[in-house]
Amino acid sequence: MKKNFISKIPNNRLFISKWFRQFSLLCSLLFAFQLDAQVAAKDQDYSDRYNNPVSFPKELDAVNFPQVMMMPLSCQSPSVSEELLTNGTFETGNASGWTISAVGPVSPTGTCPSMSRTWNVSTVTSTGCSDPGQEFGGLYAIYSMYDGVAGNQHRLRQTITVPDNLDNAELSFNYGVRSSYGGQARTFQVRLYDVTGSTLLETLFLYNLTGSQFFRTGIVLNVFPQLHAYEGQQLVFECLVTIPQTWTGPAGLVLDNVSLNVCHTPCTPPSFTSCSIDMLMSNDENQCNAQVPYTVTADGNPAPVLNYTFEGSTIGSGAGTGSGSTFNVGTTTVFISAENECGVALCSFTITVEDVESPSAICQNIIVVPNENGVYAIDASAVNNGSNDNCGIESITVDPSSIPCFHDAVEQIVTLTVTDIHGNSSACTATVTLTGDDDCDGVGNSCDLCPGGNDQIDNNNDGQPDCHVYPGFSNLPASWKCGNKNDKVNICHNVNNNPHTICVAESAVAAHLGHGDYLGPCGEANCNNNLKSDGSKQLFSEIMFNNSESNVEHIHIYPNPAQEAFNVICEFEKCNFEIQIINSLGTRVETIKISNQSQVSFGENYPDGLYYASVKHKSYTETIKLVKQGRN
Repeated sequence: MKKNFISKIPNNRLFISKWFRQFSLLCSLLFAFQLDAQVAAKDQDYSDRYNNPVSFPKELDAVNFPQVMMMPLSCQSPSVSEELLTNGTFETGNASGWTISAVGPVSPTGTCPSMSRTWNVSTVTSTGCSDPGQEFGGLYAIYSMYDGVAGNQHRLRQTITVPDNLDNAELSFNYGVRSSYGGQARTFQVRLYDVTGSTLLETLFLYNLTGSQFFRTGIVLNVFPQLHAYEGQQLVFECLVTIPQTWTGPAGLVLDNVSLNVCHTPCTPPSFTSCSIDMLMSNDENQCNAQVPYTVTADGNPAPVLNYTFEGSTIGSGAGTGSGSTFNVGTTTVFISAENECGVALCSFTITVEDVESPSAICQNIIVVPNENGVYAIDASAVNNGSNDNCGIESITVDPSSIPCFHDAVEQIVTLTVTDIHGNSSACTATVTLTGDDDCDGVGNSCDLCPGGNDQIDNNNDGQPDCHVYPGFSNLPASWKCGNKNDKVNICHNVNNNPHTICVAESAVAAHLGHGDYLGPCGEANCNNNLKSDGSKQLFSEIMFNNSESNVEHIHIYPNPAQEAFNVICEFEKCNFEIQIINSLGTRVETIKISNQSQVSFGENYPDGLYYASVKHKSYTETIKLVKQGRN
């Protein structure tokens, strides 16, 4: 039988070996399935704890756990990262930077009498009781014992300042929990208070611990929406553990690597990237001001607010730079401020607007009568005919402002000068017609010594009219000489207010002047002839017939030269004479016989040219030249 048994051993080995291989494969598959399930469960648990931890099985691996380390946020320029909390790793070995307080009884009870019932910075080996595990890297963490008296609140606080211009904000921390208590839930919260620490503003994180649990995990939370509302403010950051029921036993919470990291664009004080230089401008046409654009720009973060103020010739203020404003003539200082919460920058410059526009001087012709002294006073306001200026008129003057009784013409040209308030001036001219000068010799009636004579002639330069004070024969104008030999003197003899011209010897001149006659022909100065002041331009021709030394009669032919007709005036008592007109070729053009007529006209249709008039009276003949001009 042994033999048979032994002989069957190979077959039994084969069966056993086959069965063992199949069993091993089955076990391997079962193990692998279980391992995969455990890994998947752990991964899901880790994920849950990372994003929204609520409860975890107590058998969770207390060593291999997700955790976060304090790392700055990655911020896009110009945004920068800033940690708002200090000593979040507690590697100082104490809670420096934090304020620890407790509400409720904190006397040592339970299984951890060596530690107070509030926050303690320690290592896992020095907790003196069953605790939630070791620190998360480094040597230290901060612990709060859950076993304690009902009503305890363990507060861990720090004052933070939320920067302006937040771009992102992230809260991260590692924490672990150990508890064997199944009563009313203990809580762990992260909260924000106002700066006094009395008004709750935001709850950033909340976890309720119930039953027996042991886990360690890490949390990362986006808290930008909460912090954004409090930019620029001081807040109190708080980690709070609440123990609602008394319990003694191994229970506690470990907290480590607490970080409140933000991205924010730093506040930079304003600075001007361009500030206008001092400007010199001309006034706008017809305006006493000018619209002046300029460029002023400023940088800063946040973007600064610009405001302007004008002082000087122009006063004003407002938002912006004020570019393009209207500036009055004169100098205005422009002040521009750029302001944000980081500071204020100032820019200033001057704008000077010059009035370069001259006044508009407008004249009108006037007629002036002499005053009681024979002086013609010229009133500038009378000559002015609405002169104006874009900025205003300072003064209006006229030159000359008066014309004396002795003047050179009835029509005088005066100049009106208009000066504005900024010193610009312009001028215009006007014609002033002087009245009260009946003979138009430039001497007013009130001081006219030779009415009808030319008082302006002063050939000997003695300052006296030659018609009134005899200047000597050699200084007499040609028209004042008479006689066949041209050696006598014309006198305007006035008898019974009937002036007439007589030709007298030089020796008789003084006597005639003595009783009011004057030198020269009567009517030589009249408003039709406009004689020159020197008497050189005769506009008439005189023909003298001497019957005796004391009886001189004559006729006048005028005007000469003539544009139209020549006129003949006879001063004989009985006019009876003949005039023959001969042209420059010696041809007789016309014969005119005058009988008992005091005035006749001829030559209206004569062509322009030189003519000779041969006048015959009784046995006397005189020939004079006549000029016809200006007709053709």
